[in-house]
Amino acid sequence: MGGDPLTNMNFGPGRTICHRGVDLLLTPNGDLAITPDDDTRILQSFMLYLFTAKGERTDPTVGCALTTILHKRLNKNTLNESEKSLQEDLKRLFPDQKPIMAYANKVVSQNNNEVMIKIIMAGKIYSIAVNLEELLRSSTLAANLKRPVQEA
Repeated sequence: MGGDPLTNMNFGPGRTICHRGVDLLLTPNGDLAITPDDDTRILQSFMLYLFTAKGERTDPTVGCALTTILHKRLNKNTLNESEKSLQEDLKRLFPDQKPIMAYANKVVSQNNNEVMIKIIMAGKIYSIAVNLEELLRSSTLAANLKRPVQEA
């Protein structure tokens, strides 16, 4: 169904702040392009959410809380906090995509600072590996997050 303004999904510099790579797209006629389907709308909305740090906007509820765990130990309590925050945020961001469940698991890696996020929304599963150190400065996440991996 779609319906949101379509962006170029260029999250190259990382954070979604002014004068970065993210821009709105136009149709060949010069009209504002619209997301063609729900998967594109959800993917784009999720990326904007992920790259906006909590507290960056005037509304303190806007943005992703993953940046708040950047310097915390990745233990069970921290991951549970992340899951709860992600789930609450996503329910607010996607009220039409019920049910929504979010899971966060630590990934064993060299830098020991990666989290695997699995989100189940409206029967579809989205997965993304998040390197917390690169969250605000890299486009790696944008490259790794694709359309739904599978149906739930």
